[in-house]
Parts: sequence; C-alpha cells; structure tokens
Amino acid sequence: MKQVKHYLRVVLFGVCLGIFLVFVQRRIFHVETSEFLHWYWIAGALVVIGAVAFNILYTFQYGKKMRQAAALLEAGENQAYINAMEALLKRAKGRYLKSLIRLNLSAGYCAAKRYSQAISLLEPLPESWLLPDAKMVRRLNLCVCYFHSGQAAKGLALYDESQEIFAPFRDSAYYGRNMAMLDMLAGLAQGRYEEVQAMLDAAREKWNLPRFHEDYQRLQEELDDAGK
Repeated sequence: MKQVKHYLRVVLFGVCLGIFLVFVQRRIFHVETSEFLHWYWIAGALVVIGAVAFNILYTFQYGKKMRQAAALLEAGENQAYINAMEALLKRAKGRYLKSLIRLNLSAGYCAAKRYSQAISLLEPLPESWLLPDAKMVRRLNLCVCYFHSGQAAKGLALYDESQEIFAPFRDSAYYGRNMAMLDMLAGLAQGRYEEVQAMLDAAREKWNLPRFHEDYQRLQEELDDAGK
C-alpha cells in the first residue's frame, strides 16, 4: 500500500509539473496547444515509468544484497551479518526499504543475543510499511526477544494477539521451525513443560540441522531448570 502511495505521489508531481508547463507554454513560448500536449504526454509517461522502474530496481538491488548477507547468518557469523546489514541501513534511501533492513538487522541482533537492541528496532517499526510476511516476522522476532529478555508477559500478550497473523505461516517450509520455536517459548512461559518437551523432541527430528542445535540445547536447559 505504501509503495502504491509512493507511485501516486510521483503521478501527482507529474500533474503539477504539467500545469506549470502549460502556463509556460501559453505565456512564454506561445507553442500550439495540440503540439505541446502531444509531447507533454509522451514526456510525462516516460518520466513516470522511469521513476517507478528506478524505484523497483533500487529496492531489488538491496533485496539481493540482503539475501546475500543472510548466508552469513545461516553460517553462524552473526557479527559479520550485523555489520553487513548496518552498512546497508546507512546507505539505503526510503522508509519502506529502511524498514525491511531494520527487520533483517533485528534477526542478527536476536541471533547474537542482543535482545534489547533488537527490541529497540522492532517496537517502533510501523507495520503499515510491511507486507504480510514481514509483519509476521516483526511480531515473531519481537515475541522471541521478549521471552529471552525476561519479558514473558509482553511476549505472551503479543503472541496471543498475533495468532491470526501467524496462522498462514505455521506450515511454511521457510518459517515453520521458527513458528515451532516460538510456540515452545510461549508454552515454557505458560508452564506447559511436558507439552513443550514433546514439541522439542519433534522439532529435533524434523529440523535436525547443526545450526539449530544451539537453540534446542538452550531450550532443553530451560526446560530442565523449570522442572526442578
């Protein structure tokens, strides 16, 4: 929606410019109206198409850089990922693009256990600038940070109110494990220890990649401590 509004502003600028040029055409250059309008509409269309194309290409290039940086996070190189995202944030232009970069940067802070920094990025991030999957990721990351930073009440409140947003992503091949981990953290905060243990055992079987082992071990230790 915000991207559409941006394009509409470009169109509105073109209309205002056209009104000004009509004034110039009539009062200064005395060009025939029919000839002027012919070239005006051609030039106007090219300006609008060029502006939209530039914006799409600009966002695409940054998206490519963010995907490349994501490989660092998956490899466990958290600080290298954070450095890459912070560098992108400094150079990026536009609120929509900066919102996406901040969202991705928060994942690096979460992975590095710098939860307060992640929260400071996520809490003020306006969801009106985000697509549905990005809105889900914002809430998921924020819930995880709340649970891990001793703010279980905030985590549970956001978790409960976000169920409708989370629902379409629970069976996602990309987000399924993250949703399962969040469910376990919520269950742990609610004292459902036996249920969480069963969920953890199932997660280990289903998503048994080395980079997930630390998360599983940490949750297991929290379960063991809670059961004492």
